[in-house]
Amino acid sequence: MLDEHCPFYGLQVNERGIEKLAGFLAENKAEVLIIDNLGWFVPGDLNDPEDIKDFYQSLRNLRMLCDTLNSGFILLLHHLTKPGEKSSRPSLLTAPREYLSQARGSQRLLDFAECRLALAEEMAGDQLFHVVNGVNRTGTVEPMVMHLGFESLSFEIHEDSKLRYEQAFTGRPKQKRIYETLPAGEFTWTQALGVTLDGKPVSPDTLNSTLRTAVLNDFIVHDSTTKQYRKVFQP
Repeated sequence: MLDEHCPFYGLQVNERGIEKLAGFLAENKAEVLIIDNLGWFVPGDLNDPEDIKDFYQSLRNLRMLCDTLNSGFILLLHHLTKPGEKSSRPSLLTAPREYLSQARGSQRLLDFAECRLALAEEMAGDQLFHVVNGVNRTGTVEPMVMHLGFESLSFEIHEDSKLRYEQAFTGRPKQKRIYETLPAGEFTWTQALGVTLDGKPVSPDTLNSTLRTAVLNDFIVHDSTTKQYRKVFQP
């Protein structure tokens, strides 16, 4: 905090600072915490592995002290390095790892992060869309295809279903085929697992990725109570 009149001026990651921040978050029932300037917030060396471990432990302690944040998330913001005159930026949609390798800031911090996501503009022909994609050390990240609503000033699921469908499954031909083979109307995960491609059963992991991509992009609706899926987009 740079405002000397702010009660959080000079707040840093230490026991007193974490308790003070946790009280503020709990009082406001905050579910999202965005940390923009790590240099001011973290007292240690962002290139020192031990200091980075201590920093992430402090964030875990903060979650334990704030119930709403424990079920929410913490964002650490980064910018990308500017591409050179002759270089081009990789696609976040098709090459998320290469795209994220251009993030500015401490690589140690990024190395210890479990999940790294980015938001980027992409083009499909002459159509502009936005994509959220990334990498996760313990799982698979599925892309979300959106557009910026200029009246609402918020990102929303892209209104063009065909564009959304083609882009969400770009570089994932097997998932695309699985989606097209899924039963019309309602079905369970077990029924979906009965789908075969070229006479061979699909793997549970590939099926799960297909369903997550479909649900994220509104191709399928999932009822968490009945555990039923319902296909709402027919390609």
